[in-house]
Amino acid sequence: MDKLVYKSIDEVAYHKTLSNGLNVYLIKKEGFKDKCAFYGTKFGSFQTGDYLIDRNNEKHEVVGGIAHFLEHRLFDYYKGNVMDLYDELGAYTNAFTSYNKTVYYFSTVNNFEKCLNLLLDFPATFEMSEEAVNKEKDIIVQELLMYKDMPDQKIFDKTINNLYYEHPIKFDVGGEPSEVRGTTKDLLKLCQQTFYSPGNMYLVVVGDIDIDKTMELIENNQKDKTFDTSKWEEKIINENYNKAIKDYEEIKESINNDKLMIAYKLKPFESENRMKKQMCMEFLSSILFGSNTDFYEYLIKNELASNIEFGYIGYSDVSLLAFNADITDSEKVIRLVKNRVENALSLINDEELENLKKSETSFIIRTCNSCSELAKYFAVYLFEDTNYFNLVDIIKSITVNDLISVYNEYLKDAVSSTCVLRGESND
Repeated sequence: MDKLVYKSIDEVAYHKTLSNGLNVYLIKKEGFKDKCAFYGTKFGSFQTGDYLIDRNNEKHEVVGGIAHFLEHRLFDYYKGNVMDLYDELGAYTNAFTSYNKTVYYFSTVNNFEKCLNLLLDFPATFEMSEEAVNKEKDIIVQELLMYKDMPDQKIFDKTINNLYYEHPIKFDVGGEPSEVRGTTKDLLKLCQQTFYSPGNMYLVVVGDIDIDKTMELIENNQKDKTFDTSKWEEKIINENYNKAIKDYEEIKESINNDKLMIAYKLKPFESENRMKKQMCMEFLSSILFGSNTDFYEYLIKNELASNIEFGYIGYSDVSLLAFNADITDSEKVIRLVKNRVENALSLINDEELENLKKSETSFIIRTCNSCSELAKYFAVYLFEDTNYFNLVDIIKSITVNDLISVYNEYLKDAVSSTCVLRGESND
């Protein structure tokens, strides 16, 4: 077991890769009452379109939404519903599926060892009937139809689909209703056997724990857990980063306020210093559209926009910068946003950068004062091949020249797609 010391934030983590391949990180927070664990697999909607090859050498396509579907079904454990079991232990549990991961977690002040064993057991167990699978389909489809009908989701889906040709970021994490209805028990099992292999997973445990005893518990739990995994063929993605499918689209909707979204498709960051470049892009998004900017204040004061949201969405092989809001004058706001992006270099300065660095560093330090927040962020960044505790040093190293370089290389000439949801009464 390796002891990893991070002097810049006064934290220590313990790491071990078990014999079955599971990556384990333990973080002791002395004096904290609650204990948390996050247990995740590299399986999300990005795997849509990949192929799994079973023992008979037959290919099976990974359909949209199946990672999310599997997350739902694994809570129906043979010992009982997982949420009920944790409730009996005096603990809270939940899970989430995103583009590149599925993560299960718990938080407790009681029965820590039982909670941890349960977390390590139920995702590794596939006990579900055809009847249960079919019943789940209706539940998930109803969820999908409900949130897909929300204006914010509609404009996001439409913009991303107009921006990307092939990359699976264009696919909904929950899938499409037809994909959910077509999901089979056999495909669910094949996905679980493949993607829930310990070598494809991370475990992060945070709290006032005994490091040696906790690692021993984990090793004892995992000593017989290995999967006879199928072969996995990743799809080849040939995304065109110089063009969008549609530059602009306007849609009529039964809404009170017009909505706008503008998204910029960024070419993938090289692996070297990738996280530093991603942090630079996050800082650029705040410089361009942040709530402390004159630009944000101008839009609000002149009643051009409200409910403004912005941000950088970044993963290892795909990223984008987006702005969306309720708007009163779409042509003017589009012109202002695009002009701001085109003139971003004039907004970058040392003072602005230092304020952003301080703010981001303070946020990281604050998360270290919460077991659940620390466990969550530490786990999430592992799926981006980054140690969360290293972020402070990465942030400290960023200079104005870094921001300028990232802007020039990735955002300056990036293609964009714009979508407007127009209220039917707002002609």
